[in-house]
Amino acid sequence: MLFAPDGLTLISSSFDGTARIWTLSADLRAVPGGVARHDGDINSLALAPDGRRFATGSRDRTVGIWDTRSGAPRRQLTGHAASVQSIAFSAGGEMLASAADDGSVIVWDVESGREIVGFRAGASLVAFSPRDPLLAMAGQDGQVTIWDLAMDAWPERACRQANRNFTCDEWRQYMPDLLYRPVCPSLPAPAACDM
Repeated sequence: MLFAPDGLTLISSSFDGTARIWTLSADLRAVPGGVARHDGDINSLALAPDGRRFATGSRDRTVGIWDTRSGAPRRQLTGHAASVQSIAFSAGGEMLASAADDGSVIVWDVESGREIVGFRAGASLVAFSPRDPLLAMAGQDGQVTIWDLAMDAWPERACRQANRNFTCDEWRQYMPDLLYRPVCPSLPAPAACDM
């Protein structure tokens, strides 16, 4: 259950697959409003920083993004192979992270619904820092892993980890909005990539 920033809107979730939107009346009664529905239990709720959208993580292996006023669907995110246990919006609301029972974590672009990156992290909980694009992931092993999701740092990080340049296909998959450039200047790179 969570309150929207206006303090008058309350969102609750249930194991019946529904998320209900309530408006508080002047005498503090919860007046029912819109309903968002999944095909399975809802395990997690998250509210976008602007309060206009909320997200649900479900046993049906999907993440739903909904309008906070009406409950109307904005987007359904599919890609997990197990029940979604935890979800979190980034501080700016442009990214959403989800963690599933199988330990997978997916970071989504909220506007397009596209998967930005996926991790086999053994994590069942996710949280974003309120200031930076830092994502914390934790699981049953008692470990917490922090990832810096600042996109402009990814090429250099990839060079350090892979010790080679991206292929043209990898660049198209992971950096579709950027022109190809070698991230490991001292290592061999494709002569040209048609973007």
